[in-house]
Amino acid sequence: MYEMVTGQRAFEGKSHLSVASAILEKEPAPISSLKPLTPSTLERIIKKCLEKLPDDRWQSASDLASQLKWIAEAGLPTSSAAGAIGRGLKAGTIYPGLAVVAIVALALVGLAWWRSSVPREKSVVRFSILRPASEAILTNTGPALALSPDGRRVAFVVTHGESSQLAVRDLSSFDVKLIPGTEGAQTPFFSPDGEWLAFMAVGKLRKIPVSGGPAIDLADVQNPIGGTWMVDGTIVFNPDWAGRLQRVPVSGGKMEMLLPENLAQGDAWQWWPEALPGGDILFTLKSGEGAGEGSITLLSMKTGKWKTMIEKAEYAHYSPSGHLVYLQNGTILAVPFDLHKEELTGAPVPVLQGVQYQFANSAQFSIARNGTLAYISGPPLGLQNTLVSVDRTGRETPLRAPPRGYEDLSASPNGKLVALTVIGEQQWNIWIFDIQQGTMSRLTFEGDNRDPIWSADGKRVIYSSTRNGRKGVFWKPVGGPGGEEELLDTSAQPFPSAVSVDGRSLIYDVSGWVESAGVYVLPLQGERKPRLLFKERSAGNEAISPDGKWLAYESPESGRNEVYVRGFDSGTGKWQVSTDGGTHPSWSADGRELFFRATIRRTGAGVSLMSVTVSAGSEFTASPPRLLFSFSYIQSGHDYGVMPDGQHFICIKEPESETKAMQVNVVLNWASELDKK
Repeated sequence: MYEMVTGQRAFEGKSHLSVASAILEKEPAPISSLKPLTPSTLERIIKKCLEKLPDDRWQSASDLASQLKWIAEAGLPTSSAAGAIGRGLKAGTIYPGLAVVAIVALALVGLAWWRSSVPREKSVVRFSILRPASEAILTNTGPALALSPDGRRVAFVVTHGESSQLAVRDLSSFDVKLIPGTEGAQTPFFSPDGEWLAFMAVGKLRKIPVSGGPAIDLADVQNPIGGTWMVDGTIVFNPDWAGRLQRVPVSGGKMEMLLPENLAQGDAWQWWPEALPGGDILFTLKSGEGAGEGSITLLSMKTGKWKTMIEKAEYAHYSPSGHLVYLQNGTILAVPFDLHKEELTGAPVPVLQGVQYQFANSAQFSIARNGTLAYISGPPLGLQNTLVSVDRTGRETPLRAPPRGYEDLSASPNGKLVALTVIGEQQWNIWIFDIQQGTMSRLTFEGDNRDPIWSADGKRVIYSSTRNGRKGVFWKPVGGPGGEEELLDTSAQPFPSAVSVDGRSLIYDVSGWVESAGVYVLPLQGERKPRLLFKERSAGNEAISPDGKWLAYESPESGRNEVYVRGFDSGTGKWQVSTDGGTHPSWSADGRELFFRATIRRTGAGVSLMSVTVSAGSEFTASPPRLLFSFSYIQSGHDYGVMPDGQHFICIKEPESETKAMQVNVVLNWASELDKK
């Protein structure tokens, strides 16, 4: 336009480089100095086209065309020079500048109309966000990333010094910003306007402004399993893995259960809620932790009714393309979904290859309402764990067990064998590891089996099992004659925890929002009729002292998990052992020490093993807790075993390469790709 009006170029140079330099550093000669009859308004419009910064220019052809059309319709020039000269011209004279304006305006109006009338497919753009320097993206604490609903921001959990912390990248910027006040954070999610972040940290549900400010505590949590920020000003979340969905006002206040009535599935757990457009909630209904024990469920907030959408699946997100995207048997799938009718309208297809996931739990991806996708690539979590022996100073010695999906271990009374849960793609089973021989042997073959503990004589392993919709406890001889035998059959999930020293009694607990929740004693001889030891909804991981007098266990009754001891043979007395959070107590073989795991995550990679000295006598007394070592081993189930010497511990270690990612991948307009599936 400048050249059309003035007859010369705005920027001159002898080479491409000199022209580029002139564009960046120089200003073109004023149009009025070259063509005095040019309307000043036209000169201002052309000057705006030549601004150095893109944000200072016209943002569309339509905007520019409307300005030029307005000048053409105005007719007369407005500059003082043009006015002085123009008084000597005849009426009806066509001004050259206005002729140019008319031609350009018509061309731009036509271009703007054509571009607006032709449907344009938005481009799919892929790029990566690198983790902050010297830090890593932490993926072993649950979903590590979240997109704001408008797709403008992505938040993710990173290691930072001796803690984890939230980082945020605005997609219009190159900078990744750490958010102070989010130390220990996990499972982030945004407010509907994208200006706040909610997250779990150090036993609390918290919120914090993205722009900066103090974190605000909203509710207590234990082992949280997801949350979502509703448009009605509440947050829906699950404060404990065996719990139910709760809600709390974002301004703070009393926490209340979202669905107070019992579910038809007994002790089913409600995981990973996500608010849908319109206010309903999508969540995972879990009847157990094993393979195939989850279902994608849709809850109507208007009627309070829910219905199953997808069987044997977990961790669903809604895509604005009209799909549900979810995890099933290690594969990310998408299925067409009618949001208004709340019905599936097609068959599922695989999408998102290479996304990191935790089997039968969750996956590292997030979808914004504008169709943007963010995800973390990596191998499946927890399927390549190893076993190590750790002394009281934290020094490791690798054991010869092959890398597998180990969880829930228990050392035999003589310290020669270790019983473990091994996660499989279709089943979870109990295996036995011989420490001296370095060999593995499979113990169970039916159903999903986990939570192994040893009988008092070390000849059998006791474990929980889910089969054909029923849950129970079984035991089976190790390396000797005899088959598997059922000890308990129930509709609620039992967790075997300890066997009495005389071998006559099994201690197990039932957790969650069921009437049968509590700690029980099951006779292993004679009539196997359970007896309620004490009723507490979330007590667990019981351990009996070697002299049979004391029962240690964990409970969140104070607002966070702590370790307590009560009389086992007498049934009287109660003492709190941990002072700063604690789980998974275990006794030394001589009964003089009680070990437990600290619940507060002190680093981005692990927790701490604590110890108290116990004094014998009619009254229970214990020393203040002392730190043995901090470790980066998995924290799933009973994940350490005490050896008979009290000086060594068997632990499960995750590969660091699995739990620390280097980048977040982002796909703009990803939802448009789903339309083609």
